[in-house]
Amino acid sequence: MPELPELDVVAEVLNRRVLGQSITKVEVSPAGGPIVVRDLTNPATWETANFEWHVLGGELQSGDGFELNVVRDFDAPTSSFDVFRDITIAPGRYWWTSADAQYETNTGRPVSVEAVLSTGQFYDGHSRTAELKGTARAGGHAILSLGYSVTSARVSSGAFTATEINAHLEYAFNTRTSFLGFVQYQNEDRRTDFNLRFHWIPKIGDDVFLVWNSGVTTDPDAPWRFPGRSAFSHPLNGAFIVKAVHRLAR
Repeated sequence: MPELPELDVVAEVLNRRVLGQSITKVEVSPAGGPIVVRDLTNPATWETANFEWHVLGGELQSGDGFELNVVRDFDAPTSSFDVFRDITIAPGRYWWTSADAQYETNTGRPVSVEAVLSTGQFYDGHSRTAELKGTARAGGHAILSLGYSVTSARVSSGAFTATEINAHLEYAFNTRTSFLGFVQYQNEDRRTDFNLRFHWIPKIGDDVFLVWNSGVTTDPDAPWRFPGRSAFSHPLNGAFIVKAVHRLAR
């Protein structure tokens, strides 16, 4: 049996909390390992933080819903990192505030829409983001979702615009056969990724999967960039997987 953590240390932590001296977080990782105590009342020890205030929200008689939110974020990177290609964030302690407005139509309709607009600070600069997603449902057999997101930001090291487009299709031929397809494009890595999966249940307890994954470049300097057909003969990565599962009866 694994040894329990040192309960006297945990008791001391809880006593300090009860006495109002500090609010702490106790972590034991891995199980039975050393106890880590973090004082959450001292922001100087924080690594990341996120606070969100729901200023206004509601649901209409139609089933549509909306929200207005204010978000306060904190990040304390200890080394520089790329936020977009060669745009970097320097080490430091950053607090920033943003606001967003969200609207979602009733998901019980054949076609539903979600929209998000946000603006505000971003590390040592500012950013604006727009997101739009639409979902169509057909006869209980097919679901098609399309999403678009764009973020325009400027920080001390430069400005960038990040774009992402994705499509998701689910189709059930019957209760034992289905198809799932996912496509995503992002301009940061200049690539488009595909994931197609066919699932068949020949009988209860057995499963057959056919899965195809592929990533192709959209770099304008590449001679075989997507959407040209030659892109699939020069993929960045790819795999075709056949998987069969059979459960033995007892």
